Amino acid sequence: MTDINVQIGKRIRNLRKEQRMSAAQFASLVGIGTATTLTRYETGARTMNPETIDRICKYFGKTADYLFNEELPTQNQATLVKNFDTLQLPRQQKVLDYLNEQIEEQRREESKSHYYAFVLGEVSAGTGQWLHEELPERIEVDAEPPAHDFAVRVIGDSMMPLFSDGEVIFVKKVKSRFEVRNNQIIIAELNGNAYVKKVTFEDNQAKLISLNDKYDDILVTESDDFTIPGVVVM
Repeated sequence: MTDINVQIGKRIRNLRKEQRMSAAQFASLVGIGTATTLTRYETGARTMNPETIDRICKYFGKTADYLFNEELPTQNQATLVKNFDTLQLPRQQKVLDYLNEQIEEQRREESKSHYYAFVLGEVSAGTGQWLHEELPERIEVDAEPPAHDFAVRVIGDSMMPLFSDGEVIFVKKVKSRFEVRNNQIIIAELNGNAYVKKVTFEDNQAKLISLNDKYDDILVTESDDFTIPGVVVM
C-alpha cells in the first residue's frame, strides 16, 4: 500500500459519497467489476491502471491532477485569484462568506468520529463463495458498527432487499448450531463455501433460505459438511 494509492482512493471515495452511491453501484457504472475491487482501490490496497483512472475522471468530470495532487495545480490557483480580482466588492464578500462556510463544514466533518471494520472475507448471497482471506481488510464504515466478532462482505443479490451486493455485515460467533434460532440470518459454511442466509430447522434438518425469490432454498443433508460460524447482528 503506497501513500499515492491511499490518496487517490480517498478522493474517489469522497466523490462517490458526494453522489450518494454505494460501492456496488459505482463499480458497475465505471466498469470496475465488483464492490470488493472498488473497496480495495478506495483503501489504497490495490493500484489502479491508467484506463480505470481515466474512466473515473471522465465520470466525475475531473482531471487526473485532481486525484494525484495533494493541492490544486498552480494554474488553477492563479485562475481563482484572477477571477476573484475581477469581482466587485459585494460579490467578493459573497465568495468569502461561502469560503468560510465551506471551511466550517469541512472542520465539522473532520471532527466526526471515524469507524472501522476488519473484513474477514466474502460470503455469497447466491451460489457460494470462499469465506476466509489470509489478511483481514480494514475499511472505514459510515456509522459505529454493532458489537460483533468479525465482518464479512456480501457478494450477490439473493438476500435483497435486506443486504445488497458489496455490503459489509457484522457477525457474532456461535459455538454450535444449537445457539441459533429458527429464522435467524446466519453465516453458513457448506461444503467449503460460505453463505449468508436465513436458516430454519425442522426434524434436525437445516434449510438455507434466500430472501430473493429468484434463488432456490438449500436443503442441508447429513452427508454435507455444514457449520454455522456466526449469526448476523443488525
